[in-house]
Amino acid sequence: MNIAIVGGGNMGTLMAAEFAHQGHNIKIYSRRPNDWSDTIEVYDRDDKLLFYSSNIMICSELDKAVRGVDMICITTPASTFDEFAKRLEPLVNEGQTLFVVPGSGGAEFAFYNLIQKGMILLGMQRVHSISRLKSYGQSVYMLGRKEELHIGTIPAYAVDRYKEIVENLFSIKTDTLPNYLNVTLTPSNPILHTARLYALFHAQPRDYEYADNPLFYEEWDDESSEVLLNFNDELMQICDKLPLDVSGVISLRIYYESDSIESMTAKIRNMEELKGLGSPMCKSGNGWKVDWNSRYFTADFPFGLKILIDIAKLFDVETPEMNKVWKWYLGTGTIESVFEMPVDKEQFIEFYK
Repeated sequence: MNIAIVGGGNMGTLMAAEFAHQGHNIKIYSRRPNDWSDTIEVYDRDDKLLFYSSNIMICSELDKAVRGVDMICITTPASTFDEFAKRLEPLVNEGQTLFVVPGSGGAEFAFYNLIQKGMILLGMQRVHSISRLKSYGQSVYMLGRKEELHIGTIPAYAVDRYKEIVENLFSIKTDTLPNYLNVTLTPSNPILHTARLYALFHAQPRDYEYADNPLFYEEWDDESSEVLLNFNDELMQICDKLPLDVSGVISLRIYYESDSIESMTAKIRNMEELKGLGSPMCKSGNGWKVDWNSRYFTADFPFGLKILIDIAKLFDVETPEMNKVWKWYLGTGTIESVFEMPVDKEQFIEFYK
C-alpha cells in the first residue's frame, strides 16, 4: 500500500518503520524534514536492535505526502485534528482511508467533512504498542505490543474489510467493533491520564515548584485509582443509557482485572511496558514545574474527558467526578481549545449507525 503518516513523533516514527519493514511505500509529513535519517531503527526496552527500515520519504509539504495514497494515518494530538481536517479537505478523495491512531479525541467530528467526501474513518480502541523516541528522526523504542486490536469505522458497515488490512499492517490479531462509538468511549487515556494528573497536581497552585518528578505509572497511588474507578463507573453508566451497541467498551475493572482501589494501584504500578515514564513536567530552578503544554493536558482534557462529559449530557447521565476534575482543569487557566458537541441527541445516534 501507499501510506502517508502525518506526524513524526513517537507513534508516527514507529508506524513508519513497521510499515516500511513490511514493504509498504511510506511517506511522512514532518515539519522537521532535515532532522530525519535515511534509516529508522527500532529497539526494545533493553536497547536491542529489533529491525530497521529505509526508503521512507520525508515530506515538508502536506500535499506531497497525502495526494493519491491509499491510507492517511493521523498520529498527532487531538488538539491538531481541526487544523489538519481543514488542510486535508482539498487534498483527499473518495475511497481513501483516514486512519486516526488510536482513534479517540473527537476524530469523527473533526474529520466529518472528509467522511462526507467519501473517506473511510478507521480507528483503534488503543495503540498497538507503547512507543518512545530514542533519537528524533532516527530511532524509536517499541514497548509492550498488544496481543489483540479492536477497530471501528465510519461508516460502520465498512469495518469488516479492514480486519485483514490492520492485522497485516501490525501483525496482530484484530477484531471488529459494532460501530465507531466503541472507539470513542474506550476507557483509555482520556480517563487514565486525567485521573492521574488530577491526583498529582490538584492540591497545589498552577506555578508551584515540586521537589521531584514522580514516575507517572510506577508511583501511581490510591488517590489516582479512586478517581480512575469513579471515571470508569460514570463512563459505564453512559454506555448503559445509549441506544446503540457499545458491547465492545469494556470496564477497566474487567480489562485490568482490578475491582478495588488497592488492586488497581498494584496493577498499574507493575505494568512492565509503562515503567520508567515520568510525569509531564519541566525542570525549573531547583525543582520541577508542571508542563501544561504537554499533550497529556492539551489533548486528554479538552478532547478526551470533555467529550465524555458532553455525551453524558446528551443522554442525561450525571458525571460528578468528571465534572469535578474538568472544573479543576478549567481553573488552571491553561486551556487553548476545547471540544464542543456539534450535534443533538438524535443526530448523534444516527451518526454512528
